[in-house]
Formats: sequence, C-alpha cells, structure tokens
Amino acid sequence: MQVSCVNPDGSAAPYQGWSGTADGSPEFDSNNHALCAPGSPMTANLSAAVSPAPGGTDEFLQYTPPANSTLVGGSMNVTLSAYGRGSSATAVAGLYEPVFNPSDSDRFLVCSPILSPCQNGTYTWTGQEPLPASRGGNLIAAASCASPNSMPCDEDPDGNDNYASVSI
Repeated sequence: MQVSCVNPDGSAAPYQGWSGTADGSPEFDSNNHALCAPGSPMTANLSAAVSPAPGGTDEFLQYTPPANSTLVGGSMNVTLSAYGRGSSATAVAGLYEPVFNPSDSDRFLVCSPILSPCQNGTYTWTGQEPLPASRGGNLIAAASCASPNSMPCDEDPDGNDNYASVSI
C-alpha cells in the first residue's frame, strides 16, 4: 500500500513514483509539480495567463508503480477544473489509467466545458475518487487543450488564469 502527500493522521507521506511532464507546446506559466506535502498538493496547470494554449498541449502528473508492483485500485483526493475553450477546442482536466489516451476507456474521470461536465454537473470537481481496479498500469492526471484540428484554447471564461488544472 502506498500513500502520497498526506498520511491518514495528517503527517507528511512520501510521494515516490510521481513525476511531472509536459506535451506539445505549453505556454509560459503552465506547470506541473509532482512534489507535495500536507496543504501543498501536486498540480498540473495549463495556463491562460499569457497567451493561447495550442491544441494538443498537456501538463501531466504521472504515477508509475514501483518495480515488481502493480496498481490494483484505491482512491485519491483530487480537484479537477476545466473552463477554457476556443474555436473547435476545449480544455480538459482528467484522470487516465493505464495510459494517457483521451479517446477511449483509459479515461475514468474528466471535466470539460464542451465534452462533458464533471460528475457534479459543473466544470470544477473536488473529492475522493476511486481508482479503477486492476488495470495494472500508470495513473495519469492531465490538464489539456483538446482540439481535433489543432485550434488553440484562447478563452478563459472564469478568469482564473488556467484553461485546465488538476491537483492531487
């Protein structure tokens, strides 16, 4: 069993196995932080602070199980937020396992202003999310700008300077 960031008693827990990365051409101020502690979650943010985010741009957090181990399920505390959009583009905040493949069943929780709202009917969701049982792969949290024709996310209707964000 592994606990990341915060033990049940509120003390700091290790976060080994987590890493952050980006895909595409994230704009200035987009970021990912796979370091965490009580009161300071891991985050991936696709920024709207400076300029549009090109379609196909992603900020990731990824958990890779230790050698000779498999991710068999569990739960995690997560916040997903996706309000950004553009002409033929939408922001997406999502959780995926075993690989990042937004178009199929690897996606198990997603928020998007165009594709689908969060499970609470809005575009921000915070709660404890059960992880799919026995998919056996990596766990990916992604803040993305999705577009079938590479159009950018260039609208930030809620004005929070992020098209999409994920916090764990």
